[in-house]
Amino acid sequence: MEEIKNNELPKTVNEIFDSGDVANNKGTAALSYFFVLVLIPLFTKRRSRFAQAHVRQGLFLCLVEIVVAFIFWIPVLGWLLALTILLAATSGIIQALNGKYSPLPFIGGYIEKIKI
Repeated sequence: MEEIKNNELPKTVNEIFDSGDVANNKGTAALSYFFVLVLIPLFTKRRSRFAQAHVRQGLFLCLVEIVVAFIFWIPVLGWLLALTILLAATSGIIQALNGKYSPLPFIGGYIEKIKI
């Protein structure tokens, strides 16, 4: 992914991703947010910048789910964490299917710097 200067987010997806890439990989990019199904676009869509951007976020959410699985059983804290992860994944799925991309709040900038 190209470097975004001054931490500014792109105004449209076309500023970063090719429209053909987006059109061809919407469904596959959405798989990135379904726990271990993130492995499908990770290995099958290596050349798609759009799919790989969603893979980075999906992979991060998958790792968070694994780590936080031990906290989910704590009544209120666990429920809030589960709801937060569910909302982030749902948002990612909707954006991928609509051909859009925006980083996760707070940590998205760090996730974008990860090279996979």
